[in-house]
Amino acid sequence: RRFYITTVEAPIGDKNVKIIPRFSYGSLLSGENVTGGSQSGLDIYPLTGPDSYLYLNYAFSPSDIFPAHRSAIEWFTSFGAGWEASAGVRYLYWNDHRFLISTSMSKYLGKWLAGFRMFYTPQSDNDVAAIASLRRYFNIPSSYIHFFFGYGSNPDRTERQMDFSETTKPTRLNAGSYTSLKIKGPFYARLLAEFNFEEYQPEDRRNVFLIQTGIEYKF
Repeated sequence: RRFYITTVEAPIGDKNVKIIPRFSYGSLLSGENVTGGSQSGLDIYPLTGPDSYLYLNYAFSPSDIFPAHRSAIEWFTSFGAGWEASAGVRYLYWNDHRFLISTSMSKYLGKWLAGFRMFYTPQSDNDVAAIASLRRYFNIPSSYIHFFFGYGSNPDRTERQMDFSETTKPTRLNAGSYTSLKIKGPFYARLLAEFNFEEYQPEDRRNVFLIQTGIEYKF
């Protein structure tokens, strides 16, 4: 199987409230069968205080390879010495309702950012996912390299949502990194490399390599 996704987004706003409309088109190739479809969504990041903000999301899709409805709310707050924490809920709907409880903790260490996030999915036998990450910022905050290691099903990621709709028992080990580098003016280069070991049922396993490259234009 191959799953291809192309996404276009356009962040607007300033530090008080940022709005990101987003459109994605995906194609799922399974043998000789091809299924395609789109997803349209909106992220909103309003400030709720001098040290806190919200993440709000809603997305809709008429296709089978994305959830028909996706929504999220998560509250982030910092509490001194570079620490930040969050807690929230995600919701996905195909033919039934899927809720995910999310929480995270991160710490700034100069130009480094260390983080840890967990997802809890009450309806799934594989109900916990954990992701550890480490980011190194360069001379400007929008240029960085990000390393991550994860375990468990993580259906919050768009390219994993199709698998999450088929079964509630995938287990994954994944590791990789992605980079955002400023080229010139508003142009940035992006690169992601990732390896996944996946097990859907006992003795039903596969290895997945993921490479993504692109040029980003920041308005």
